[in-house]
Amino acid sequence: MAFTEINNGDSGLVARQNINAIIQELNNYGLRVQYSADGSSWSYSFTSGDDWIRFLKTDGTVVSEGLQIGGSSSWDEVQFDTANGNLNFLIDSDIEFTVNLDGRYALSSEAKQVVYELRLAVGISVADRISNSTPNPYGWTLTASGVDLLIEHNLGRRVSNVSIFAINTPEEQQLFNTAAYNGIITTDENNLKIQSLATISKEIKIYIIFI
Repeated sequence: MAFTEINNGDSGLVARQNINAIIQELNNYGLRVQYSADGSSWSYSFTSGDDWIRFLKTDGTVVSEGLQIGGSSSWDEVQFDTANGNLNFLIDSDIEFTVNLDGRYALSSEAKQVVYELRLAVGISVADRISNSTPNPYGWTLTASGVDLLIEHNLGRRVSNVSIFAINTPEEQQLFNTAAYNGIITTDENNLKIQSLATISKEIKIYIIFI
């Protein structure tokens, strides 16, 4: 899910919905949100009249200073930079405050996601599987290179293990050796190649574990 921008002129229900969408995305990253009416006393529950917000790690460590979302000094636009993980707060198009939220930088080690799941459709080729598959994890790109599957995940982490399962609802059967793939290559910390991906005529799940 992409962040929703809050622009000049947004108010009332529209602004509240956009803020809630941002909060939900932060929760997906393992961050927590607190609110305040005065910028000094904080609560995890939003109360009418609160116009300050701040972000914390799951262990309670404060990630950002309080940000005013109401009053004359409130920010009027929020943008998320996918290149570096920065959440930028703008006033009159100028960045006034930045919080880095990307999991590669802001999350505590215990909050990092370790196992990721890909679900690929039945297909006569890797390209067919990709074209008919469900959405990938946010920010991931899948590409077919002949019989190989190329994955650009941009997590900045090495892969430690890949497991392939054939789906025969409600069962999942793990595939081993060349029935699963011929090899795994991590070309760098953001890219993975699975060589000779499973050719079984069934939907498959790929579980990828990162270090």
